[in-house]
Amino acid sequence: MKRNNSVAEVSINYVPKKFTSKVKITTSQDAHKVFRSHWSDDLYYREQMYVLLLNRASMVLGISHIGSGTTAGVLVETKMIMQLVIKANASSIVVAHNHPSENKKASQQDIALTNKLKEACKLMDISLLDHLILCGEDYYSFADEGLI
Repeated sequence: MKRNNSVAEVSINYVPKKFTSKVKITTSQDAHKVFRSHWSDDLYYREQMYVLLLNRASMVLGISHIGSGTTAGVLVETKMIMQLVIKANASSIVVAHNHPSENKKASQQDIALTNKLKEACKLMDISLLDHLILCGEDYYSFADEGLI
């Protein structure tokens, strides 16, 4: 069969690292520790977003930086997060972003993004376990507040 060279070939690749001990996420505190250990130094400089990818046993498969923004926000596309989730064959996720202002209160945009992610995950039989907002040394958990 002759190939059409005018069409891009798509390749999806996920190579999990071999861990000697995996981290299990059972509480928002567990997720907070993992996010903190991977967060860049500019926590107070600009907003960033990360996603934790988990298997069915809530063991961490990996962490991915989703985006960096300004002091006032970070642009996040749901489809970019879902692409990572599917690529890693994750069963559940936890997302986190920071507030450089150290204001723990979730904004309307934060709530809207959480609801949008929750719906996208539901369609794919994936669980959105939590959305954390990191503020200084503290954090806010949507799940702990009953919003997920």
